[in-house]
Amino acid sequence: MTLKNTANSFFGILGGEPFHASGIIGDPWAGHPDCYFQIFTNGQFITDEIADKLRKLGNCTPLVSHRGNTIISDQREGG
Repeated sequence: MTLKNTANSFFGILGGEPFHASGIIGDPWAGHPDCYFQIFTNGQFITDEIADKLRKLGNCTPLVSHRGNTIISDQREGG
């Protein structure tokens, strides 16, 4: 991932399940300590190793969503 120097220093990482992609944690974000990355996730792929990497990076935070049961999820999402 290559980021160009922009006025925006906040990035939302989403789409499918970001932590399912290999190599998502590490160099791409470590190379931009002046930027903040919010990672939208269901949390199922956050292992102890990934949590340690996130903690060491310091500029990435997972935003974990919890869907709940089908009735509640359908109400929230309009389904």
